[in-house]
Amino acid sequence: MFDRSTAAALHRALPQPFPPQPAGSPLVVLPLRLPTTDTLACRRALHGLLGRRLASYCMRVDTARNALCVDLNVHRCDVAQCMCLLVAGLTRAEFGHVETLRQPASGAARP
Repeated sequence: MFDRSTAAALHRALPQPFPPQPAGSPLVVLPLRLPTTDTLACRRALHGLLGRRLASYCMRVDTARNALCVDLNVHRCDVAQCMCLLVAGLTRAEFGHVETLRQPASGAARP
């Protein structure tokens, strides 16, 4: 059953302002794989460890491997610090290849 207190809390949640991008530091994608399927615990851990360094992320559950695949979007200047924090807090995390975030084309529709 859906908990009404959780629904009330979600209804009152205010969007956080997007952190300003440091000059000359583009956003990059830092792929991360965790050996769990608990998305809520993962979200709490990521926000607790990275805080405002975390610009955004995309999370998907890999049921075949019983793992979470997370694409973290952080500024290039924060990658080393974010990796150190993640290694310290999520000891079983696996990192992928860091890539520059592709921006949508100027004529593309935006939500």
